[in-house]
Amino acid sequence: MDLLNKIFTSIVYLSLMASAAVILISLIKLIFKNKFSGSWHYYIWLIVIIRLMLPYSIDSNISLFNYTNVGIGDNLSKNISSIIEENNISKVPISPGKVSINTPKASSNTIDSQKDALPDIAYTPSSYSLFETISYKYNLPMFWLIGVTLLASYILFSYILFNLKINSSSKSNAADLYLILDKCKKKLRINRNVKIIYSNYITSPCILGIITPKILIPGFLSKELDPKDLEYIILHELSHLKKNDLMLNWIMTSLQVIYWFNPIIWIAFNKARKDCELSCDSFVLGTISKTAYKEYGETLLKIAASYTDYKWTPGVTSIVSKGEIKRRIIMITKFKKQSIAWSIIALSLTLLVGCGSLTNPKNNEATNNNNAVTDNTTQNGNTNNSSNSNVSVPDTSDSTTNNNNSNTSNTVNNNANSNSSPSSQGQTTTTNKSVELLKNIYTLSKQGKVPDCEFASKDTLFGDVATKWGDPDKIDYVGEGHTSARYALYNKKGFHFGLNKGDQVFDVRSFKSYLKDIKYNDVQKTLGKPSVINKTSTQHIIIYNVNKTYQLMLIFPKPTDTNKNPSLDHISVYDPADAINNMAG
Repeated sequence: MDLLNKIFTSIVYLSLMASAAVILISLIKLIFKNKFSGSWHYYIWLIVIIRLMLPYSIDSNISLFNYTNVGIGDNLSKNISSIIEENNISKVPISPGKVSINTPKASSNTIDSQKDALPDIAYTPSSYSLFETISYKYNLPMFWLIGVTLLASYILFSYILFNLKINSSSKSNAADLYLILDKCKKKLRINRNVKIIYSNYITSPCILGIITPKILIPGFLSKELDPKDLEYIILHELSHLKKNDLMLNWIMTSLQVIYWFNPIIWIAFNKARKDCELSCDSFVLGTISKTAYKEYGETLLKIAASYTDYKWTPGVTSIVSKGEIKRRIIMITKFKKQSIAWSIIALSLTLLVGCGSLTNPKNNEATNNNNAVTDNTTQNGNTNNSSNSNVSVPDTSDSTTNNNNSNTSNTVNNNANSNSSPSSQGQTTTTNKSVELLKNIYTLSKQGKVPDCEFASKDTLFGDVATKWGDPDKIDYVGEGHTSARYALYNKKGFHFGLNKGDQVFDVRSFKSYLKDIKYNDVQKTLGKPSVINKTSTQHIIIYNVNKTYQLMLIFPKPTDTNKNPSLDHISVYDPADAINNMAG
């Protein structure tokens, strides 16, 4: 069920991205309605088709989705990656779209920053995970799958039934008709075997069949069309075959089945099919003389005059859509080879829309946060010239040792008083210390690490920790059943490690007492706007997506009227992808 939920969530977000592309394309088509060729109006829809079929894409500064704040592209890539992993059904630790921040209780006499056990909470790292959770809760994936199954069954049944009816229709053996067909095939350089069938089950000429193509002509038109009309009809239908429109039509039909819940996609593909006829008109006009343009238009009008309501049939392209006949006649009367200038404009717009719609938003979050760090460093540089941007935070897991330890590898000018009251140094010094500490935490988090701990999230197996540090003080579990996560608690050292079923570390947490030097208000001033702040009844969790792999979480007690600027409780460097128990046997 989790796998289906992930697939459905990805489908929804691909749908949203494609919908944005549809809106942009529609605006451009409206502005340049009669300036670009019929072929351009048709093939520009390929961008939407590719977007719907493209789960992976590169990041780009010109992506259309840089102007949204839902983080679609990056989250989509993560979700698709997790789908193709083996045994990725379980999500740690509570439910899909949620990651527990509950911290196993530690010994209060060894870690003064963890005097009380933290409550069970869950945070939603993005709107993407929020939707995944909602869809899971209300069983939307199953509802979507039922819709896909029913619609696909209906289309398949309709197509088979239509084929059976057509096969029972009379095939034309008229020699003069096949002479016209051969003439048209030579003109378009088509060597495939094509049949012509008169049928009373259709109301407009069309072509059917990718493997064995058949041109279908309504039986009631057999006596109304002269040889020239038949030539234009056959040219038009063969142009569909030449341009592989039947294949593209089936692709659009398949995508409509998958994205059946999105009316924008249905409207777009309905429009694309109409534009397909414009494209074929342009193609045919390019093969006949200018004096024949009027005759071709008159043939369309003759067919439209006999046209009755047409029931859409999958896999079939119809020559006439009554609602579009006026537009097509206008395009025919204005048809001429597109100028170089307009061709360049059309190509430029296509490239711009394509690059903007087919790429994912650039992950500027980490860059912006780094800029915030740099700005704050510059502002505070004059107040503490001895501050070092690469400051190493002292290990205070043993207060007696650290208070008497002058080891230079763990000290800078302001480290001597790292565990003392800041009053003797003044507010400015304290602010600078928290800035440097936050900078160091943020920099290390990009590597999956926390200060004073050599073991990185994602790159560490629990065996490596146990070999060097020995057995943990305690193994605790968060969550329930098969979604529970193990945490190895090294309380005396001040670190906890979250482990998946393959003993891979996916979460490194630090409870060092010096973290209390960081105040709630210091974080955004130093690191910039976070990805999300999850607020519960007892905690505020400030979360930064530092890169595509890691999330940095800073967990504070909830600010109150009596303590509006609380101290940091602990930090977590979290690897969402490996939180999934994808290494389970």
